[in-house]
Amino acid sequence: MKEMIKGILDTWNLFWGNGYYQYLILLAAILLLIFFRKKKEARILLGYTAALLVLFFFPLTAGIIQKCIGSDVYWRVLWLLPVTVFLAYTGTALVERAGLVAKKSGRLLQGLVLILFIAVIGISGKSVWSEENYVQVHNYQKVPDEVAQVCNLISDQLEEGETVCVAADDYLAAYIRVYQPSFYMPYSRAGKGSQHYSSMRLYQELTSPDLDVKRVVKAARKLGCNYLVFILPSQEKQEYLESKRYHLIGTVNQYGVFRQEQI
Repeated sequence: MKEMIKGILDTWNLFWGNGYYQYLILLAAILLLIFFRKKKEARILLGYTAALLVLFFFPLTAGIIQKCIGSDVYWRVLWLLPVTVFLAYTGTALVERAGLVAKKSGRLLQGLVLILFIAVIGISGKSVWSEENYVQVHNYQKVPDEVAQVCNLISDQLEEGETVCVAADDYLAAYIRVYQPSFYMPYSRAGKGSQHYSSMRLYQELTSPDLDVKRVVKAARKLGCNYLVFILPSQEKQEYLESKRYHLIGTVNQYGVFRQEQI
């Protein structure tokens, strides 16, 4: 139980990073309770937010949700918090109230409250939607360009009637079937979906900083993987792959794409 609670608190803190938005939400909730609790919109926002936070922090519901989506992505539950709406509504309500309180100098006071509110938000941290968190890609599926190039390279090598079963590291494996759903894979993101010991062994090797090509080849053959994609290994390891009929057909940045020669 203690580990569960600690994990929940760690997830909460990691989600907000070095920003102060969690404190802004608390301040906004206090202001809504004090000044605007009779408004229907305020009650809806407060009720929904309170219910979501109870679900997030209560160990029983947290455990159920983590079983469903995975503990490593539990932070995504916090995407459901209406942070933008919550703060926007509170700020608008405060500006409106300032105008009603100070009838003669209402516009001036409203302007000061608005400036103060914007300033507080401005120093509270950056949003996840900041430009530096994203890169431009050049494919309709919106996957990393490396993934598209790997899939296109494999597609160009296909013989008539050939079925593709490709294994790759964690970075590529998460996107390959998004770009090319006709390809088969022995596992998906983080090795999930693997139903065989060999598929888990293959995943572990391809995500290892120093993979064992002998184990890779053995597992790939058992699983019928005719394409392997991983960071280009040493010349010695490439020669071993060649001796086992896995030939390098091309490279995409740091990745080598190997195809099993058909007999």
